[in-house]
Amino acid sequence: MQSGSPTPMGDITRGQRSYDFKVDETGCKESRDTLDCLRGVPEDVPSSCRGQDRRPLHLIKFRSVWLGCLARADGTFLSDNFQRLIQDGKIANVQFFTGLGVCDDEGTAFSFSTANITYGSSLYATDATLDEIDDILRAYREDPTTVSPFGTGTLDPLTPQFKRIAAFQGNSVFQAPRRFLLHERSGKQKIWTHLSKGLKAVTLLGAYHGSGFIDEMRGGPGSLLNYLIRFAAKLDPNGDSTSILWPQYAVESQDMLM
Repeated sequence: MQSGSPTPMGDITRGQRSYDFKVDETGCKESRDTLDCLRGVPEDVPSSCRGQDRRPLHLIKFRSVWLGCLARADGTFLSDNFQRLIQDGKIANVQFFTGLGVCDDEGTAFSFSTANITYGSSLYATDATLDEIDDILRAYREDPTTVSPFGTGTLDPLTPQFKRIAAFQGNSVFQAPRRFLLHERSGKQKIWTHLSKGLKAVTLLGAYHGSGFIDEMRGGPGSLLNYLIRFAAKLDPNGDSTSILWPQYAVESQDMLM
C-alpha cells in the first residue's frame, strides 16, 4: 500500500457534506436528480474526486487534505468503518507492506494554504469537543523543534503555526492510520513498512509528500524499486544479498526500511 491506510471516515450520513460539494462543483446543484446528474458528468469536467484534481494546484487549496471522497460504512456494501473491520480481523490474511512512498513530512506541502487558520477546529475535527481539541494541541506543541519538517530544529517556520499544522496534517492523514494498521496486524500476518527521509534538506518541505518516489524509485542496487519487484514476484521483499535486509514489522521492535 502507498499512502493509503484505514482512514476513519464515519458512517454514510457523514458524507452528505462531501456529496453536496461534489454536486455543486460539477454543476448538478439545480438538477432534480443530483445523483443521476453526477453519473452523467463528462470525463473532462474537473472534479476533486477524480484523477484530474491530483495536480499541484490541489496542494494550495484550503482543504488540501480533506478526504471527502472515500468509501463510508453503509451497513451493506461496507458493513463498518475500516478501523473496526481491522480490529475484528476482517482483513485478507496475506503478506503486505504499507508505507510505500510515505515520507517523514507528509503534511508540509499541504500546509501552505492553511497558514491563515485562526481556529484549528474550523478545519479539523469539527465534531470534537474543546477538551479534545486541547488534547490535540498539547500533543503538537508550539515548539518548532518538535514538529514538521521533523528534525530541522528552529528552521522552516513559514508562520508561527506552520510546522505545527504540518505535523498534525501529516500524522492524522498519513502516519497515524498506517501505524494503526501495523499495530493491529503485527504478529498476525507478514508485514513490512517503509518511511522515506531522503530529501530532508528541502527548505520548508523536508521529506515532503511524494518525494519518496523521486528519491528511492530510481532503480539500482538497494533501491526500493528492487524490493517491490521481489515482493511482487515472491511475496517477500528480501532475497538479494547486495541489499539491506528489510525486517518484518513487529510492535516490539518497530523495524522499518528507511
